Amino acid sequence: MPIDWRLRSSERAQTLHRPARSFRRRAAQAAEITPEAAAARQFQERLQYAARQGAFLALSVPPRFVRRAEERLAREFNVELVDVDERLIAAMRDEANDVGADWQTIVLTDAAGPGSPDWPLLLTLAGAAVKRLESAFATSSRTLLLRNAGLLARYDQLALLGRIAQRAGRRDSGLHGAWVLLPSGQVPSIGGQVVPIVTPGQMAVMPERWARESGAPREGIR
Repeated sequence: MPIDWRLRSSERAQTLHRPARSFRRRAAQAAEITPEAAAARQFQERLQYAARQGAFLALSVPPRFVRRAEERLAREFNVELVDVDERLIAAMRDEANDVGADWQTIVLTDAAGPGSPDWPLLLTLAGAAVKRLESAFATSSRTLLLRNAGLLARYDQLALLGRIAQRAGRRDSGLHGAWVLLPSGQVPSIGGQVVPIVTPGQMAVMPERWARESGAPREGIR
């Protein structure tokens, strides 16, 4: 029996209308991609690339979204969460024990601030403690997510982040990557001091849209 290539009228109508429906659907989808959504998607793609290749990123985040951003980064990427202030204080305690310094005196000096006559001694202690941190951060197969780094600015030790930026992502360094979470605006800063970065490509401003989104459920902080 020969094949009847002729379409019935109902089939012909469906065939004619299908391209129009497809075009309207694609147009509606394109209309949903707002500039904010596009920026969030571009930011997500940049993070995925940095996580895969290894890199240093100074991530400026609107202060009210810091906690939410931290949770999403930990959920979606295989990062090692590091509380810098907490680790620095622990390293300063160890350094104080090694040199026989009285911890209570150190606490009082810190409370007195830069005007204290013992402040230079405190900065010397902090510098020695930062060297301990730098050794601890020297190697990691995972990206470090550094948070709460305010004491680095207080003790004039932000140069540590610059040295980490130079190491992160280099195949011969042993440090896969490092991201610093900064509750600041367009310029990455801590305590009013600009974070030392090597290249403009190591800075990223987190879109509010990305911080508000929940993201895909994944494993939490390790």
